[in-house]
Amino acid sequence: AYDAWEKATKMRIERYTQKMIKEKSGEKDVDVEVTIDDVIQRLRPEGRRRRRRLGGENGNRILQEEEMKPLWISFRTTLEFDSKQSKWDGSKLIAAGFITTDQQAEYISELQKEGQGSFGTVESMEM
Repeated sequence: AYDAWEKATKMRIERYTQKMIKEKSGEKDVDVEVTIDDVIQRLRPEGRRRRRRLGGENGNRILQEEEMKPLWISFRTTLEFDSKQSKWDGSKLIAAGFITTDQQAEYISELQKEGQGSFGTVESMEM
């Protein structure tokens, strides 16, 4: 699951960084190298939620309840690229692909595809 998360996250940061560079400076096809390190993953006990789903066997349906604990992931990102412009806001470049709810939903979908089921229960994210 970690490798899928890292790949999907790097690809998204790279794509949106390239898009921002193009929009702000007009530079096209800029190679962006994204490095992710110092990754910390923690289950957050606060904010627990319960999820209910209908399940069962042999035509009998029962309501099943499972506890969901939010996962908190912290990491450091390094961007390397050549540009004519010298002043870039790294935080804005990195965050560019995760700002809107549509972008977040798209990212979750990418995680689910890349992770082959590992991220099936992910419903939302915060930044």
